[in-house]
Amino acid sequence: KPYALFKVLKHKMEQAPWTTWPKELLSPSKGEYDQLIEDNQDDIIFHIALQFLCYEQMKCVKNYSLAKQVFLKGDIPILINPDSVDVWAEPHLFDLTKAAGAPPDAYSSEGQYWGCPLFNWNAMRKYAENYEWWKKRLDFAGHFYDLFRIDHIVGFFRIWGIPHNHSPKAGSYIPADPSEWIPQGQEILQFLHHNSNMLPIGEDLGTVPREIKHCLAKLGIPGTKIIRWERKEDKKRSFIPYDEYPRLSMTSVSTHDTEPLALWWQVQKDEAKAFAEFKGWSYSPTLSFDQHREILRDSHQTPSLFHINLLQDYLSLFPELVWENLKDEQINIPGTTSPFNWTYRFRPSVEEIVSHEGLKKTMRELIRD
Repeated sequence: KPYALFKVLKHKMEQAPWTTWPKELLSPSKGEYDQLIEDNQDDIIFHIALQFLCYEQMKCVKNYSLAKQVFLKGDIPILINPDSVDVWAEPHLFDLTKAAGAPPDAYSSEGQYWGCPLFNWNAMRKYAENYEWWKKRLDFAGHFYDLFRIDHIVGFFRIWGIPHNHSPKAGSYIPADPSEWIPQGQEILQFLHHNSNMLPIGEDLGTVPREIKHCLAKLGIPGTKIIRWERKEDKKRSFIPYDEYPRLSMTSVSTHDTEPLALWWQVQKDEAKAFAEFKGWSYSPTLSFDQHREILRDSHQTPSLFHINLLQDYLSLFPELVWENLKDEQINIPGTTSPFNWTYRFRPSVEEIVSHEGLKKTMRELIRD
């Protein structure tokens, strides 16, 4: 009901952020809340029915995948949209004085401002029945998924908090004391791990303290290995041999925040040259079919427990299955706000994908190898 009521109110307020709503809607008392439910019964029932239909369809997908012995992996971002029912209905569980982001680093000289509220972990622990909010979130996702990716898993240990309307450079880590990072993250993740029937996979990319990676391994949570980023910490920054990847990990060629493989090879020429040297190839500005296929094969052959790639990286083996401009194959460009981000659609239809003999043959070979 809170979600359905929130959707009804958002519609009535012409989708304005809830923080701009009239005072009586910002934090309604129980009596006011009950009255809002009563006054909007029909619209609320409509949204509940929509949720029921979505639930039933997702359950059908889950049952079908299990029948085919296929696991589904869902996505659980650590952070929540500030303009969401969660923050509106239970604001005491969040720190609304700051927004999450990332400090300046090798990947972003200015840092990143994500705009999402921080969690009030003390309130989560004390006033939400020992992380009950998180438990419900995972319980519901468990109806549909067998595994789940925890986006920005390092945020459970420490998060970069930025005062509103300030540059990311003005932020600081919370907790401020590094000695609190491991105990906090370990407590939260241990609870989540033990209270879900799904297997977590941590998105631990970027600049992550070694102690945090050790803690994740101790908890039995696989980390993420992106082949193009796996470099040694030496002057040459040479690529780490595949056989040195830990068993407790997931190997991928690309992510939703990177260029797909073929585009990466075209636009990141220095990295592509270094990778060609790592592979013992003569560098060419365009990735050949055999080279592209070999990198995908490599990603399936590492010691990692899981090997998961973007569908685009397989489709790109066949020009007719991807957009003519490979830049249109990228899902998101981090640190940017544009109408392009998160609008990606595959060029071929599902029917064209599953009937493409070349793709099917190659996929079978990659999996068999």
